Amino acid sequence: MSVEERDENFRILLIDDDTEIIELNNAFAKTSCRVMTLTDSQMAVDAVEQFQPDCVVLDVKEPEKDGVSACRKIRDFSDVPVLFLTEKAPEEEKIMGFHAGADDYIEKPCSFSELYMRIMANVRWYRKTQQLEQKQKEAGKLTISVPPLVAELDRRMITCDGQEVQLSNREYELLLYLMQNTEKPVSFEDIGTKLFGIYQESDRQSLMVYISRLRKKLAVYTGRNNLIETVWGKGYRLNRRMR
Repeated sequence: MSVEERDENFRILLIDDDTEIIELNNAFAKTSCRVMTLTDSQMAVDAVEQFQPDCVVLDVKEPEKDGVSACRKIRDFSDVPVLFLTEKAPEEEKIMGFHAGADDYIEKPCSFSELYMRIMANVRWYRKTQQLEQKQKEAGKLTISVPPLVAELDRRMITCDGQEVQLSNREYELLLYLMQNTEKPVSFEDIGTKLFGIYQESDRQSLMVYISRLRKKLAVYTGRNNLIETVWGKGYRLNRRMR
C-alpha cells in the first residue's frame, strides 16, 4: 500500500535546519497533508499556536539541543504529539528528550514511509485517546482508582495519596494503561501498540526508559520504587501489594 493510499489530511509542523527538509517537504507534497516547514526551532512555539498542527517533527542535533528546548516550551501549553528526528541517540539523550515532553524518537537514516507511518500512528493514538476520554466522560466514568493511585480522566491527571503526579503525555497514558490492566502483566508489544499505535523492536529501549522514569516519579510520592514490577518473560504490572 502506498503512502498516498494510506494518507489522511493531517497538519504537520516540520522543523529542520538541514537540507533534508527540502526532500521531506517534497515527499509530503505527494500526500494530502498540510505541512509547515521551519529551519529555526526558536519559532516553534509561535508556529504551533498559529498553525495548530496534529504533529510536530523536530530534528534534534548536537550540540545545541534547540529542539529539546523548543519541545519543553511547547509542552507548557499543548499536548500535540512531538517526534524527535535524530541520529542514533544514546540513552541519556533520549531521557533528556522524554523529560522535555517528546512522544517518540525516530532514528536517521529512515525512509519517508517509516517516518510517515510513525506520524500517523502518533496522531491516531492522540485522537483515539481524546475520543476515549470523551466517551468515558459521557458515560460518567471519571475516575479509576488503584490505591494509592487515582486517575481523574476529565482532568487527565493521576494522583498518588492525593498529590498530583507530574507526568508527560506518554507517562500518563502508560500509567493509566497499567491501572486499567491490573489482573495480568502487559507486554512490551501491548504497551508499544497502546502508546505508538504500532510496535517495533526498536521501541523497547524507549519503553524501558518510560518505565524507569515512572518508577522514580512514583517513588518520590511513596518512598517505594517497586510500584511497577517486572514479571520476567511477560512484561510489567502494578504491584498488587502496593498497600
